[in-house]
Amino acid sequence: MLLFVVGHGRWTARLLAVGRGHYLDAVLYMAEQTSGDEVVVATDHSFRNEAVLGFYADYLPPGKRIVCVDGVQPAARPEWLITHSRQVDHVPPRQLVDREGAAYVLARRFPYAGVSGWQWFVYHRAGKVGEPTDQK
Repeated sequence: MLLFVVGHGRWTARLLAVGRGHYLDAVLYMAEQTSGDEVVVATDHSFRNEAVLGFYADYLPPGKRIVCVDGVQPAARPEWLITHSRQVDHVPPRQLVDREGAAYVLARRFPYAGVSGWQWFVYHRAGKVGEPTDQK
């Protein structure tokens, strides 16, 4: 029994400290940073991430709503892009570029404990590659 407690103690401590995932924090962050009422999001794993986004949409401030789009459709033009990883030590790229040349810059990382769940990397649309942006 002692071996079991010691062996799982590290993971339990990390789970208590970091949590299963900071999905609510990510959803609230995107809502705060979105000027309109629609938080338009594409993800790298529709089934997995859209289920989580749908759950946490109930916690959005009044007047805000999440709209999940297929990121490969150029007409969709999502403001946000979420990628995920189950690797605790994963280092995401600082910028991603879609097929249409739109750049997404890593805005925030939302970690998880490594026991259950996954971490999110939230990217914000920065414009076309090579074009000046109005971001400061």
